Amino acid sequence: MTPRDFKIIGLVVLIFGIYLIVLLWNIWPIQEISISKSGVFGDSFGALTALFSGLAFAGLLVTIFNQREDLGLTKEELRLTREDIKAQHLDTTFFHMLKLQQDIVAGIDLHRSINGNERETKGRDCFKVFSRRIRRAYERLKPNHSTGEQQVIADAYNQIWLKSQSDLGHYFRSLYNLFKYLSENNFSDKKQFGRIARAQLSDYELVVLFYNCVNTKGSSFIRYAKEFEIFDNLDIALLIKKEHVKLLPIKVYGENQPALSIHAGEIPQ
Repeated sequence: MTPRDFKIIGLVVLIFGIYLIVLLWNIWPIQEISISKSGVFGDSFGALTALFSGLAFAGLLVTIFNQREDLGLTKEELRLTREDIKAQHLDTTFFHMLKLQQDIVAGIDLHRSINGNERETKGRDCFKVFSRRIRRAYERLKPNHSTGEQQVIADAYNQIWLKSQSDLGHYFRSLYNLFKYLSENNFSDKKQFGRIARAQLSDYELVVLFYNCVNTKGSSFIRYAKEFEIFDNLDIALLIKKEHVKLLPIKVYGENQPALSIHAGEIPQ
């Protein structure tokens, strides 16, 4: 029982005790009780009966009150349990999606012929190849391109996309859904989970992802790039040109000082 319950019962017992003392005071000694006082004595026991009934009723009220409190506590515990289960489900799903993303990366392979020799590249190393291919395509297209810089990049990227769409398409769809899931659900520490996901991206993955975002194909990912500061760890030295950082909103760079400096108009070193 709660302290409040003890106070209620104690008050009732105190009243009963005072009543009993007064009663005994009035009728003591018992041998001197007259016949006329006997009726009063009997009436006094009738009052005692009423008092005991009241005490029993008070106990019943206390019991009911406790049951209501217990029921309220049970409902609160159930609510907290449901929230814990939901949070665990969110976390489990996130790490499952992250593992799936890693499996997709590990499953990418490229077969190339270099000086007549067949060479196979697997996993994250493929993104270094993709990055170099985008750079070479850009360098081929740039001299004869009369449109703006962003269009040259888009055309160069599209050439690589057409050759590797099955790998890149699967990769970017999975990555997009991972960050979308993070964004749309109520995680206990969404930013921390975002940093965990971001930390899985290699340097060259970030470069290819960067040019994917510059291209219209990846424009829908920019909202998540801003929310989770995806390019906080982007090595701008790996870009075709450092000035290309200006092609995306400044929020995507987080605390990436080299990128922020160029975005602010400072001369790149």
